[in-house]
This record gives sequence, structure tokens and C-alpha cells, in this order.
Amino acid sequence: MKNQMKGFISGVLVTLLLVGSIGTAAATVGKASAELEYNNITVTMDGAPVNLVDANGNPVEPFIINGTTYLPVRAVAGALGLDVGWDAATKTVTLMRLSASQDPGPILQPIRGHDPYMTVYVSDRSNTIHSLHDCSGMKNYREMTLYEAEAKGYNYCKDCW
Repeated sequence: MKNQMKGFISGVLVTLLLVGSIGTAAATVGKASAELEYNNITVTMDGAPVNLVDANGNPVEPFIINGTTYLPVRAVAGALGLDVGWDAATKTVTLMRLSASQDPGPILQPIRGHDPYMTVYVSDRSNTIHSLHDCSGMKNYREMTLYEAEAKGYNYCKDCW
């Protein structure tokens, strides 16, 4: 009788643990409203300020929810020299170290307020840096990072910068 009671209690405890863990996992999907606190939060790395921008060079700002500070992953990863990917099917953010051939060396600061790793379009004819691939009717261009184009000393297009 005691063994049956122990078995019953063990079964109930295992069931409760399973139900509790399923409830926790299910709670991570959905929508919730939250109060965001923006308080001019700055981020520094090795004492130098980090200009947080999205993939298009637009500024993004950290915020606080219930005492926890949240940073935009793409901006922080870019400042750390990491490549960022997004798998919409699995809703997974992937952070990857740049290979040695992609490594630009030191951590790069924004150029003209833009992410140095953003793709720009360089006119084959004039070696002009464009932020839009079809600026001024440009048909022949090479894609490269803003960092690469800036390092080559190319001039900026006056129409799209």
C-alpha cells in the first residue's frame, strides 16, 4: 500500500511538473503591452560611445522595461563586428563571427551616421558612392560595404546622401 501511495504521489508530481513547464513554454508566445522607459541611455565600448543604428543607418535607442535594459541586437552586434541574420520561419536571430576574410579589423564607428557594414552601390562609370542602386538612372554598379567604399576614397553622390 505504501509503495502504491509513493507511486501515485510521484506520478502526480511529475504530471504537475510537465503541466507547469508546458504552461511556461506557451507563455513565451503572444502579445503583451508594456511601458517602455526611454531615458537617453548611452552605450560605450572600451570607453568610446557606440552609435546604435539599424541596418539602414537609422538611429535606434535602448529602453527599459520593469528595470531591465533592452538593447537593439543588430546595432550591438554591428558594434561588436558580428553579422546578424534572421530566420523568419523559426523566429531565430543568428549572430555569427565574421570570417578572417571578412574581418575589417578594429571595431568601426558609424560613417556619416550610417552602419559601416551597410551595402552601398558604387557607380562603375564614376566611382561614386550611392545609397540607392537606381540613383540618377545608374545602371552599372558594384556592391560593397560603406567601409570598403570609404577606404577606397570614393566620393559620395550628392543626390542620395
